[in-house]
Parts: sequence; C-alpha cells; structure tokens
Amino acid sequence: MTFKPTPMPSLWPGELAAQLREQAPPAALKESMAARLRARALASAQAHKAFKVTRREDGAWQPRGPGAQARVLHEDAQFCVECVKLQSGAAMPWSDTDHAQEILVLSGSLSWEGSPLPSMGYGVRDATHTVVAATQEGAEMYVRRLRVDPAALPAPESHWWQQAAGQRVNDALGGTWSGNGLGMEIRPLAQAGAVASMLIRLAPGGVAPDHAHPIAEDCMMIEGALFLGDILLRALDYQLAPTDATHCSISSDTGALFFVHGALPA
Repeated sequence: MTFKPTPMPSLWPGELAAQLREQAPPAALKESMAARLRARALASAQAHKAFKVTRREDGAWQPRGPGAQARVLHEDAQFCVECVKLQSGAAMPWSDTDHAQEILVLSGSLSWEGSPLPSMGYGVRDATHTVVAATQEGAEMYVRRLRVDPAALPAPESHWWQQAAGQRVNDALGGTWSGNGLGMEIRPLAQAGAVASMLIRLAPGGVAPDHAHPIAEDCMMIEGALFLGDILLRALDYQLAPTDATHCSISSDTGALFFVHGALPA
C-alpha cells in the first residue's frame, strides 16, 4: 500500500496569520507552566554541563605549514582534534608530538600513498612515512591527532589505536549500515572490541537511545542538524562527551549525518 499524506489546506501567509489567535494560559496554570519550563531548562543544563561544544563559527584558522591551515576543535594532553584545510598539492602536516592521525575527508580529495582518497574517505595514519597530500582540488578534513603513545591510553582506546593503524576506507558512505528501528543507522569505519569510529545517520524524525560513555566520545556533525537534549548541533559543529557522561534525548527533525569515535551502543 502506498502512503498518501493528507492534503493540507492551501493558505497564503496573510490568510494563515489571520486565523491564528493568541492563546494565554489560564491564570491558575501560568505559574506552574513557567515552573516546569524552568525546571526542564535547569535539568538540561545540569545534564550537559560537562559536555564541550565547539561551534563552526568558533576559533580562528591558523597556519600549519606550507599550504595548510587548521582550526582547533578540542585539545588536551592526549589529543588534538581539528579541521584542516590543504591547498592543492599541500602535504598533511605531521607534528613532532603526533603518534598517529585519524582523518575523515569532508570535501576535496587526498593522495594517500599515491592512491586517491576521495571526499568521505577515511584513514588512520600511524607514521610520518605515510605520504598524505591534497590533490589538485585541495581538501578539508576532520583530524584527530594522537599525542601520546597508545599504551598510555585506557585499555579499550589503546587497543583501538593499535588495531586501527593503517586502516583506510575509500567510501565511508558505502558498505553496510545497521539500523535500530528508530530511524538511526550506524556504519562502522574502524572497530576494535567495543570501541569504534563510525558514521551515524538519523532520518528525519529519527532518534538514538540514551547511552553512557565508558570512554570519551567525539562527535563531528557533517550534514543536517540534531538535538542532544536541548543542545542543537549543526553541520561542522563538534561536541566532546567526557567519560561517564550520559547522552539523552538525541533526535533530528530534519535528518543528520555525523562522525563519532567512542564506545559502540550496547
């Protein structure tokens, strides 16, 4: 059976506005409604106070070498997470503190050891002799730089970096997606045990289950928009959920595509 939506009445904006009427809550309910709204806002702020959000407007682009610039999304002793832009032919910078780099191509394309890695290609670079450079069209990437020896990380995360080294996926949007029946699909890119880097896709109206974080979780929005509780994330916004924090009420009205590194949903 083909679903046919119920036709909506056709109204010009002025006609629609004329039919709208301001509705004030009854005086007896006004204060209780305001109290519930205040309580919800307070609970949401409390639940997400440990989360870090970097907006696409935040930060300045800084030079990272010939033809390269970067905008830092998050930085600590173990990781530097950033967006990187490369001009045509520019090499992907390797810092003296880098032990590995996880790279997702957002636009343009790379030459990875002489082979093309197109837009939405993915790879984990674990040595300076892995030659990575932009092709003629240039490239913009999401990059997670590992600043310490993997052995210094918590065991599940350490195991992931050791297993992911050298992995590469030419088409991150292809391959096998698994759904949760609620409008969410997951495409693992590199997995070791219960830790994975993955793409997650929410259909319009889709929801993701509430979940805790046994390890920190990085989330980079690629397309669309979603709500994490009352926090709105848009394309190129970034969020870090710290260890032991809980994500709740994840949904998208419009649909969303985002990259996540963290523990797989139980």
